Amino acid sequence: MQAAAPLATQRLRLGIFGVLVVGALIAVLVELRAQTAPSDEALVLTADQKLGDAQRTGDKSVARRLLSLQFSFVDENGTVHDRRDFLADLKGLAAAAPTGPQVKRYGRIAMVTGHRHSALDDDVFFLDLWAKQRGAWRALVMQDVVLAALGALESEEQAGDFGSDELDELLVEGEKSGPALDGKTVIGELRGLRLRKRPKAG
Repeated sequence: MQAAAPLATQRLRLGIFGVLVVGALIAVLVELRAQTAPSDEALVLTADQKLGDAQRTGDKSVARRLLSLQFSFVDENGTVHDRRDFLADLKGLAAAAPTGPQVKRYGRIAMVTGHRHSALDDDVFFLDLWAKQRGAWRALVMQDVVLAALGALESEEQAGDFGSDELDELLVEGEKSGPALDGKTVIGELRGLRLRKRPKAG
């Protein structure tokens, strides 16, 4: 009987040791996976860079995969190019690589902002809006604003000055009105939301 007690104790020790080893391995694997999984912000920035590279090289197959079906591009002259026009003149609309792009994410909408030289070599502030559609980030709207013209806008109307609550509200309204957001009206809708929230002059 006494020989059975040390055997049971030994089995208990081995069992506890096994649980500790398995727990340590799980903790290491979870930490490694967390470190290697890129954030949504990093995915958006990478997609934005790939789209810019595809424009400069004229790679329509890469660009096509990164564009939402509702995509539109507003150049520095205010001309709106829909997806088909954008793809047809991909290299002609290509801007230089941006300097210091910043990414902000608001749920399933993200924006990349910064400075770059446009296809016409103007120094522009850019706003690229991305939407998460079917598990992938796709460009919804790209807009270039000449820096001299940007100074003339009211500060609250500047691209990138919209709050997360406004972007979330736009997303909710877009989902109510149809299956996808219309890229041509995103900025106008954001401004409309802001105007509706302003207190009326008395």
